[in-house]
Formats: sequence, C-alpha cells, structure tokens
Amino acid sequence: MHFSAPSWPTTDTALEQAFHDNQRRGARTQPATAQRTRAGAVCDSYPMLSALLRQYIRPYRRLVAVLMALQLISTLASLYLPTVNATIIDDGVAKGDTTTIVRLGVVMLGVTGLQVLCSIG
Repeated sequence: MHFSAPSWPTTDTALEQAFHDNQRRGARTQPATAQRTRAGAVCDSYPMLSALLRQYIRPYRRLVAVLMALQLISTLASLYLPTVNATIIDDGVAKGDTTTIVRLGVVMLGVTGLQVLCSIG
C-alpha cells in the first residue's frame, strides 16, 4: 500500500483559496500568508520584555558585567591560540629554532591558563 504526501499550496492565491475553503468548512485557522508575515515581524512585546529584564538583572549588574568581561577574554584567548600555534610551526619548527618553540609554547600555555581561569570564574 502506498501513501502519497499531501499537496500543499505554494502560491499566495492558492493559500488564500485554501483559507477560504477552510472557512467554508468551519475551520478556525488563519491563512498561511498571515502566519508567514507575523513570524517574520519584530516582536511587539520588546519594550515590556526589556523592562522586565532590566528589573530582574538590576541587582546582578556587576556580576553580569564581570561575566561578560570574562567571557570576552576567554573568547579572545581561544581565537589567539591558533595564531600562536601557526607562529610556532612557521618560525620554530620550519627553521629548527627550539628557543622560539619553547618561548611560544610557554606563551601558549599562559593563554590556555588564562582561558581556563576565565571560564571557571
């Protein structure tokens, strides 16, 4: 036994026709065009939500600021690590300079330690 998928209207006129057919049958649905425009619209309750957010975050302002700063430092450190790794390969390994490898390895460990401290804090 083979079941085929229902065919959905794809044009606006077909959507409107489907809406009117549903209304004639007594269905209480909105046209897909209205749903589509409403889904793409900006939230109407933004001022209310931002006021509530400000009200409940106010006691934790400093904590949120510290958290954001630590997250920024951690993100920048994780973005810096591949650059240090590339420099180790280009300037240390390719040229056979063990001093550069050790020096940049220590820098890499320091950046990783900073990243760990920021993520724990």
